[in-house]
Amino acid sequence: KSFLRLSAAGRYEIQELTRQYGEEQLDALPNAKTDTQNRHCIYYAGFLHQRQTPLRGPQQAAALDEIEAELDNIRDSWQWAVENSMRHEIYQSMHSLYVFCHIRAQAVEGERLFNLAVKRFEHEDSAMLAYLLTAQITLAWFNGKIIGIDQFPRAIRLVYTFWTEDQIAIPRRGIVFA
Repeated sequence: KSFLRLSAAGRYEIQELTRQYGEEQLDALPNAKTDTQNRHCIYYAGFLHQRQTPLRGPQQAAALDEIEAELDNIRDSWQWAVENSMRHEIYQSMHSLYVFCHIRAQAVEGERLFNLAVKRFEHEDSAMLAYLLTAQITLAWFNGKIIGIDQFPRAIRLVYTFWTEDQIAIPRRGIVFA
């Protein structure tokens, strides 16, 4: 109990020196560190996926607050998933992450995160890449940028190829009809 404390926000916190010690111990065991990072990534992909439906309904504000409280973990999880080509976890996360970034004025952060994923998966044609491209372009547009002009025709083609996928409906409307 002395290693953890409950913050005013109701979250458990660990002292920084204890966290650093734990990280050093994990670094000494590469398989354990990789396993821990994979589990962390899987957990937060599921966390975002579970908020997908509430983000579309009357519980939207609560879901957005929950995502915001976990944003550092979500950011780390997304980056790990991209670096390790964890397609399932990215697919589970992408819609809720996009909606959060769009609604909570996190377009700069969202553009950066979606850009990482687009670069990682740019050599494939899939519903996931269609979503990633359209989300990236839309978030960049919110940031006042016109990026990916060379990617725009590809994004449109992929969107219409995979148009039956519910996941790409929201960004598709923004990119095609904006």
